[in-house]
Amino acid sequence: MKRVVGLVVVAAITILATIAHWDARREVLWAWRGYADSGEALGVRVGEPFPTAEGRLLRFSGVSRNGHKQGGICIMREFEGDVTLHLFWDRSWRYGVICVAERDGRVAEVIWDYGFLFTTFP
Repeated sequence: MKRVVGLVVVAAITILATIAHWDARREVLWAWRGYADSGEALGVRVGEPFPTAEGRLLRFSGVSRNGHKQGGICIMREFEGDVTLHLFWDRSWRYGVICVAERDGRVAEVIWDYGFLFTTFP
């Protein structure tokens, strides 16, 4: 019985320590595909300067840039030509794609998709 209690305590401590160290990408466990055009998503605030958002994303383990383009479709959203779309790969255990739509130097939307293993930048 002592062994079972010990294992339960160790498991609980491990789970709590893991949750405490999750970063802002933990929300993709419940919403694996989505977008935010207000508020905050994946640690990025809509309306903040793009360089700030980029810095936040690149601090995450496994996240890297994968290019940009003017307007068009990014993941599941379509944008006019006045919007720059920046794509980031998340090659951590979550494995997904993050797209940041930038208008006038500020974040207009954050779009993500963690529901597939392979993707291309349209």
